[in-house]
Amino acid sequence: MLTEFGSYIRERREALKADNKSFSLRQVAQRIEVEPSYLSKVERGREVPSETKIRRLADELGLNCMINEHHQTATCLNSAGPLPLAILARQTKNARLCILGNPVANLADPIRCAEEMAMIDNISYGRLDCGFVRGVPYELFASNANPTETKERLWESIDLIIRAWTSHDGPFNYEGRWIHKRQVNVWPRPYQQPHPQIEEHTSELQSRTNLVCRLLLEKKKKTYIQANDSPQLVCS
Repeated sequence: MLTEFGSYIRERREALKADNKSFSLRQVAQRIEVEPSYLSKVERGREVPSETKIRRLADELGLNCMINEHHQTATCLNSAGPLPLAILARQTKNARLCILGNPVANLADPIRCAEEMAMIDNISYGRLDCGFVRGVPYELFASNANPTETKERLWESIDLIIRAWTSHDGPFNYEGRWIHKRQVNVWPRPYQQPHPQIEEHTSELQSRTNLVCRLLLEKKKKTYIQANDSPQLVCS
């Protein structure tokens, strides 16, 4: 695995170097703040780079970064996606930064999520792709939430977040089935207008259809569905 990773990094860098001599091993190492000998070991599969170095390499080599978030399991040790995402917003310059995702169906306050994502979009100068997920049952038990209600909570939270990002006529009240808010007034607004690209991954056709219909009701949106082994719906 290390050898394959190193070979990919080397091939990617050499391909860029063919058109731009600044992608020599020494110059790339200097830009990501490591020794050339260290980067050479990474490319030969003899060094295990940290997660931070991998993402800085990705940024340098024209790749994008994705942050995942899960709770109550040792299979994912990132339980607070916005924290590393904010760090990446500072450390990278070119890569799109995607979070998949924000478990808004299990958040006590979706407005906090809207504020955090807007801040990260501003820090990164508009490089955020914002994903929302329903989550899985074992992530909900500790909060004493009902897993059968999370689908409706997900859509309601997304509705509120989009409205918080795009409302420009003063504070508003929000009355949903699950969420009740007064005088919502999120600042700063996202750097990208009207809002960052929204991604929702689901295996349920009805869920994808629901999101398409909701977003098509808004102006200045374009929506498409990518049908594959892991169905992906992307709206911007």
